[in-house]
Amino acid sequence: MYVVSETARKNNERIVGLTCDKLAKMSAIEEKNWIEKRIGKKLAFSPKMKKGVVGRGNPLLSRRKIRTLEDLDKKSKKYIGI
Repeated sequence: MYVVSETARKNNERIVGLTCDKLAKMSAIEEKNWIEKRIGKKLAFSPKMKKGVVGRGNPLLSRRKIRTLEDLDKKSKKYIGI
């Protein structure tokens, strides 16, 4: 098990605005909603590929193949003719 130092905890609380304990207890949806409320806009994958950024990890992320429900709705309306 990893232990976060007291300095890292204080820095996290200062920058993020939440304690490590509160952050650990939040679900993924609660974290997403908290971030959206804090930044004032909806979280989304950027459709633009940045030069110099090498895709690591999930190949779908690096190839921009992950689609949100909004993207799928737009495509389905296009195919249906709405």
